[in-house]
Amino acid sequence: MISIFACEDDSLIRGAIEKEIKSHIMILNYDMELTLCTGDPEELIEYVRENPKRGVYFLDIELRNSKYDGFDLGKELRKYDSRGFIIYVTSYHDLAFKTFQYHIEALDYIVKSDPEEMLSGIRRCIDTVVKRMEEEANDERKEYYTIKVLDTVKHILISDIYFFETSSRTHRIILYAENERIDFIGKLQEIEDDLSPRFIRTHRSFLLNIDKIKELNVKRNEIIMTNGQVCLMSRQMKSLLIKKIEERSK
Repeated sequence: MISIFACEDDSLIRGAIEKEIKSHIMILNYDMELTLCTGDPEELIEYVRENPKRGVYFLDIELRNSKYDGFDLGKELRKYDSRGFIIYVTSYHDLAFKTFQYHIEALDYIVKSDPEEMLSGIRRCIDTVVKRMEEEANDERKEYYTIKVLDTVKHILISDIYFFETSSRTHRIILYAENERIDFIGKLQEIEDDLSPRFIRTHRSFLLNIDKIKELNVKRNEIIMTNGQVCLMSRQMKSLLIKKIEERSK
């Protein structure tokens, strides 16, 4: 089920947003729920921090009596939900550059000066989210691996991951992906259990994406990845790896 959140400090507008969201998801029988509708941005941040998962956020820009405005709130939410859908409900028309400055990536902007347009915009955005989620579900490339780095939750496309390596630091793992190197707390065995069979344990310190293997150097017990990085393989894994590579090339 997809969680929907709303943060609006005007109680009348907040009530209208809440009513419209509940009505729309009920009428269309969407697998969604309005999890939290509040005028307090800190309440929303606290909830998402404690329950990090992908959600939909309708955010007011001007949040009076708070240290956060909508942009600050969106930036904070991105720490815990990097793939969530953020929609700004605002009195302003052109906010694209502002969200670019904050690295937020908003799904849409709904102008609330016209009540009918605001409610129509809410319905439109919910429909768009459902459509995108369905498209992702039907696209195997859109599978993600989720990790937590300090206070930030990151979602990495599995198809972008080259390999995982144990760090010299105790209980830490290094993830190598397209244009990313991420050090985080974890156990290689647990990651292998999550990602098998597409990832294979070639050595006690390496877990590799089979599709990212370029070639094997059996004399040196090395694996060359498609990005040029070199990983290790144990002697016991040679025959299995050769078989996997042959199966992939058929």
